Amino acid sequence: MKKLMLMCCALALPVCMLFTACDKDKDEETKSLAQSVEGSYEVNISYTGVEPSPATVQVTAESENTIKVDLSGFMIGQATIPISLSGISVSGSEGDVSVSYDGPVEVAGMGTGSGKLSGTIKAGKMDLLFQIQLGISLDVTIQSR
Repeated sequence: MKKLMLMCCALALPVCMLFTACDKDKDEETKSLAQSVEGSYEVNISYTGVEPSPATVQVTAESENTIKVDLSGFMIGQATIPISLSGISVSGSEGDVSVSYDGPVEVAGMGTGSGKLSGTIKAGKMDLLFQIQLGISLDVTIQSR
């Protein structure tokens, strides 16, 4: 009886080893499209009649398909105006992401207006058009340096 039990265990061990495997997909955490564009971008901002100026855009994932954009260094006249937009939609694929937004824009010290944001983030480079309506209409170009 002991010999039979020993033979069964000896045969079962190699069979068990055959069905043991690692699943790389479960070990590696997959990023959402929004997470793939998170980070800080050094950009130049320009609009009609004004020399391009350096600024920083901070992108944060809100959900799988939406991001928040914080723009610092945006100047209107002599004033630096921080702008923050939430609920910006992202689509496409990692490395070639399209962004779009159409809704309210809160600008510190200037009130609330409306705005549209569209463009792409490709291979870590940002190329956006931001249209703002705050009593005046501005078409702002945001491009990576």
